Amino acid sequence: MAGEGKKQRSNSERGKLRAPNLDGFYNRQAQKIEPGDYTFRTLLIRPEKPRPDRFLILDRALTDINWGDDGGSVLSGSMTVRRPHPDRITAVPVQRGHRIRLQLLWGGRWRPLWDMRVPEVPDVDRKSGTLSVQLSDDLSALKLNEKQWEFKKDKQHPKGWTADQITRAVCRDQRVRPGQIPQGKRKIKKLKLKGSGLEVIRKAWAMEKQRTLKRYIVRFREGRLSVIPFKRPGTLYVIKGIEKSASTSATGKGRPVTSIKATGRIKTGSKHKKVEEVVQSKPAMAKFGFSQQDRHYGRVDSRAELRDEAKRDLSEEIKVKRTANLLIPGIPFIEKGSTVKWITEEAGWHGKVGDTDQDRAIAFVVFARHTVLPTSYETEMELSQEDPYLADRERRDEERRDDKKKERKGRKPEPAAA
Repeated sequence: MAGEGKKQRSNSERGKLRAPNLDGFYNRQAQKIEPGDYTFRTLLIRPEKPRPDRFLILDRALTDINWGDDGGSVLSGSMTVRRPHPDRITAVPVQRGHRIRLQLLWGGRWRPLWDMRVPEVPDVDRKSGTLSVQLSDDLSALKLNEKQWEFKKDKQHPKGWTADQITRAVCRDQRVRPGQIPQGKRKIKKLKLKGSGLEVIRKAWAMEKQRTLKRYIVRFREGRLSVIPFKRPGTLYVIKGIEKSASTSATGKGRPVTSIKATGRIKTGSKHKKVEEVVQSKPAMAKFGFSQQDRHYGRVDSRAELRDEAKRDLSEEIKVKRTANLLIPGIPFIEKGSTVKWITEEAGWHGKVGDTDQDRAIAFVVFARHTVLPTSYETEMELSQEDPYLADRERRDEERRDDKKKERKGRKPEPAAA
């Protein structure tokens, strides 16, 4: 019976909120990669040209190119190209509406890294023959095209639409190539709104989330629209001693609460019983002194739930949010959401977090920007110690708890025995 009780505790909502052991999660040694040591190829794609002349390699004319997500889902960038002879306009014929494809030599063959479009007329310096070109992926175009959308039950969809069916329908309407799209589980009986195609797709997957509690991210992958489940990536990038520059910052309360006196009410029969729990942080009290606050949590199911609520509030009080900006030799696979282990002696970025096994050195990419020059390739990124995947799991557990509370409130009492 003791073992059974232990199993129940590990499967409980409280057990799911534990921070994962990320060192254990990333315990498989992958092939070592050399930052900055990559070969790229830049292609100009001209859709108005016949097939043989549609593609033009720009590597000899390329001065620099950069790209990144800047914290959002839309990929953007810029590049500078120079005509071999300033007066020869046809040598580098980049125009508005053309596409730029960046390829990476990996595993002995050229692999597409991204496709972006030229949304504006390039700025031209006629004297030097230099063109400054802005770039953005087709997600930005999907974000601009607004119209009235309506999806409802019909002969082909008698029970309603799924999120993936709505996504593919929007892609057909907007002339966008669909990529990897998971199958939706919820039947959406009606979806009507006036807005962009991107808004419709995001709304459909938000409705799907109500069924599965899973988050989804809409991105362009290799020139195709893909819907990606929000989950912890399987690769950990270890950075040690290769930083070209690094800066850190931290935010937190100057004098946080170090003790919470929590009160709540537990229903026993037809009455409510008042309960109290005191939650403290001894390390925080040693640093900041004793500072207690009374907090009322209303109705709770048990003392354990009251204590957990107070612990979460106390952890928010004493939490320090640390971020870092790194400039390193380039790694093209790093993007928003990537996991990085930055091995450094910087205060707050080494050692364990409290009594858990999570290492402070493990952080998460908030945004990344890549810059390729003729003689170098660099990646600039912002790291945060705040785990977005754990926060998403806590949110889902909170929603599950709320659903269970609603079920308990709506449950009819069983009839008394005769």
